[in-house]
Amino acid sequence: MQQLEAVVNIQIPDHLVLVEKAKLRELKEAEESSIGDMKWLLKETATKSPQTIKEKLLYPFRDELEQFVTYPDSGEHWKFNKFPMRRWMQQNYKKVWG
Repeated sequence: MQQLEAVVNIQIPDHLVLVEKAKLRELKEAEESSIGDMKWLLKETATKSPQTIKEKLLYPFRDELEQFVTYPDSGEHWKFNKFPMRRWMQQNYKKVWG
């Protein structure tokens, strides 16, 4: 049986990185379960006013958002599960901002 051995060098561009699948899965799971606050949502939507976010997004779509948004009672703060909130905003962009 004949064998051929070769050494191949592949250059990875600076803007890319190799990551093990297990590490990528871990990073995705961490992102999915991370919690944001109102400052996070304002930054995500490039909106300056919490009142605008409440009037255009949070209250009109409350029935849809309550799965991953904690609406504050007195003295509490807004909390957002980031991953599903981002996904919902991407899927419903025109409905909210259009």
